[in-house]
Amino acid sequence: MKKTIVWLTVWLILVVPFYWLSRYNYGLYHLAIEIMISMVGILIFGVSINARTFNRNNFFILLGPGFMINSVIGIIHGFTYSEMNLVPGIDANLPTQLWIILSYLLAFSFLFTAIFYKKEVNYFLVLSIFSITGTILAILSFLQFFPKCFIAGIGLTPFKRISEYIIIFIYLLALLIFIKTKNLSTDFLKQIILFICMLILSGVFFTLYFDVFGIMNFLGHYVKAGAFWVIYQALMLDLIEVPYKKIMYDSIHNSNTGLYNHKYFFTTIKEKSYNNPAIVILDIDGLKLINETLGYGKGDQLICVAGEIIKACLVGDYFAAHINGGEFAVIIDNGNEEQLQLFIKGLEAKKFSYNKSHSELPLSITYGFSMRCNNCTDIMKLYQEAYDSMYAKKVLNIKSTHNTLVKTLMKTLETKDFTTKEHASRMVELATALGRKIGLSENRLNGIELFTEFHDIGKIGISDNVLLKPGQLNEEERLIIQRHSMLGYEIAISSADLAPISDFILKHHERWDGKGYPMGLAGENIPVECRILAIVDAYDAIINDRPYRKGKSNEEALEEIKKCAGTQFDPELVEMFLEIMSQFI
Repeated sequence: MKKTIVWLTVWLILVVPFYWLSRYNYGLYHLAIEIMISMVGILIFGVSINARTFNRNNFFILLGPGFMINSVIGIIHGFTYSEMNLVPGIDANLPTQLWIILSYLLAFSFLFTAIFYKKEVNYFLVLSIFSITGTILAILSFLQFFPKCFIAGIGLTPFKRISEYIIIFIYLLALLIFIKTKNLSTDFLKQIILFICMLILSGVFFTLYFDVFGIMNFLGHYVKAGAFWVIYQALMLDLIEVPYKKIMYDSIHNSNTGLYNHKYFFTTIKEKSYNNPAIVILDIDGLKLINETLGYGKGDQLICVAGEIIKACLVGDYFAAHINGGEFAVIIDNGNEEQLQLFIKGLEAKKFSYNKSHSELPLSITYGFSMRCNNCTDIMKLYQEAYDSMYAKKVLNIKSTHNTLVKTLMKTLETKDFTTKEHASRMVELATALGRKIGLSENRLNGIELFTEFHDIGKIGISDNVLLKPGQLNEEERLIIQRHSMLGYEIAISSADLAPISDFILKHHERWDGKGYPMGLAGENIPVECRILAIVDAYDAIINDRPYRKGKSNEEALEEIKKCAGTQFDPELVEMFLEIMSQFI
């Protein structure tokens, strides 16, 4: 808007020499001002037609054809002016009629744009309609089809004045629609309002003149020229400057965090000179596990949070970037120990504050840093030192970090599947009883207890729509569910506490007959812990309600287990399980 004000100031200053030109040779002034208006209109059309493929704001895309036809007829209007003597036998009426035609077309194009703004419209259909309509109306004007608009010695006819008032009304209607449009930016809307107001003022001047060489006619043309420059500035803002700035911003920034991206960071540190820089490398812990279990949306959420926290801790001459995945880098020029500690202290405080209110998915960040106090010149060496420092800490912390994360995931699963906690605790009793029956050691019984509790942890990565579907699963959904054993294995193998049972979690859906998943193991190739869990898990599933069916009685459940001995289940273990259940029931 500031640029518009500057140009309007220049435009007001230029009114003096232009008015002098009109008094010296009005025909030359009129042709010059018409060509200037038309050139701006053609420029608007050219930019709009090229911008239609990449710009979502179809304001100028819809308005472009109107400006094009207005400009073409405007040039014809300028050359048919009586003082030009280019068309024999032509008086002031023909150019005035052409003026009314081009004014109507532009006014209707604005109304059309206001109505169809943000709607799908065929651009070339709009261009064709305006071109054909403008051509027909111009030809009819040359054939003297329309009523006279100007009579020498008398001035404007009622037809001309009424037409100008109708055009003003159309602009006012379009202006009202634009003001109610919520999708337009404030600066852009202000320029549109200013443009329409200036065109209305121009129209008022054109209803008041009696002499084609008079002051009112001069002001009407001059105000319209200013209006076209205002709309051109709006065009530059909307179709050129804003998209260009966005493209430039996106090229050097990460879209998730708003920090500088990987390419810009490394380009900058190689080209820029730093005096005693300090570098901090930060990495989100467990991001891969979060992405694989809770989905990339949750991972991106943590990345954004980390980016916001890092930005909030930057004070002074800092340069921060989102390098890749969960990794960030911060450079402090002229950095010292005090500045580093201040940054880290702020980071820890904001991280603690966030985790306090987001215990369901806390943020854990490992960081390392490096600094030089004697004019370090090799910035990449400094970066590598900071990265190595971060990575060493991450290796030391990875076990505790993943254990904490696994516990968090288990809590999330309990809220996601309301049967999980009760389901696991019921099965622990049955599984350990069966394990004792076959003579497993106390150490293996402890493993079965842990395995029974965490065997379904992979379900954390399964959509609720599939996991809790109240009906039979289709083939695609069945394959999605089967992923949970592999996903559970990946979670368990990353945890020091669960790593010993990760193989059991992977194979807990294998069948005695080899028709299970994910590996198709059969018979005694399946770990005995998995064969035990298969029986007690199936039994518990049968007697308890599921989203797609009611639970059955104990007797019915045991009968189904018995029928599946030798196919789904280990037949010897089934016999022992039935003996145990005769004591439980």
